[in-house]
Amino acid sequence: MQYAVGARIFLQKKTWKEFFDFVRVVRKEKYDLIIDAQGLIKSALITRMAKGTRVGLDSSSAREKLAALFYQKKFSVKREQHAIHRTRELFSRVLNYPTPNTIPDYGIDRTKLFNSSQEKYLVFLHGTTWVTKHWPEDQWIALAEKAKTAGINVKLLWGNAEEKTRAEKIVSCAEHGDVMPRLDLISIAKLLAGAAAFVGVDTGLGHLAAALNVPGVSLYGPTNPELTGALGASQIHLTASIPCAPCLNRECKNPAYLPEKKLPCFAVIDAERVWNVLHKNF
Repeated sequence: MQYAVGARIFLQKKTWKEFFDFVRVVRKEKYDLIIDAQGLIKSALITRMAKGTRVGLDSSSAREKLAALFYQKKFSVKREQHAIHRTRELFSRVLNYPTPNTIPDYGIDRTKLFNSSQEKYLVFLHGTTWVTKHWPEDQWIALAEKAKTAGINVKLLWGNAEEKTRAEKIVSCAEHGDVMPRLDLISIAKLLAGAAAFVGVDTGLGHLAAALNVPGVSLYGPTNPELTGALGASQIHLTASIPCAPCLNRECKNPAYLPEKKLPCFAVIDAERVWNVLHKNF
């Protein structure tokens, strides 16, 4: 049986010819089931292009209600649970097998991604999209200094000019760590696979690290790790213990958000707390 899974496919074509070429490829096969686990209009459009029975979340479960109009079979899945659990539940109901309730095992042997090395290092995943999801630079610097005192190297990734500047500032101020060259996703996976642990904000690379079973501490201010946190073995989530968190806002609306840009939700997650968690668990 063949399945086309349209969970995270995005149309990024530059010309009409490329677009129609893409459609022809999608429609080349006749599928038994086309499963859209994303529940977005853009992912639903992909399922609509393909040939076969279209399956997805119903209007009460989909992230965008209109997406449900594109499916021929619809399933209700509780929204108040982690995105991975939602996907597991949807697939188990569609394919008629018991829904797993264990911590996800992504089946990746990370030891095959890196060469054995005596170097012990941490990876700092400091880059993210929302302003409100950024951990303050002074805390990254303080954490790098603690790693320096403990004799553990730090490696910092970056994906754009702003992130590179931040990484360079952290290393310069802490007088410790390595700013990596810009890496592709495979190279990032290899770097993460060899790490003793990682510390990250709410970012996609945290999910990659969790999938590789790299121990990690992820920091959540405005977002809710119970819904979208990096999920896997040896994953620890530190969350803001203030009344307005998680607010799910790209911009802080708390009056305590001071001109010096110290987000109130991250004021309670400092480098000392993060280091103690790292030292105790990893």
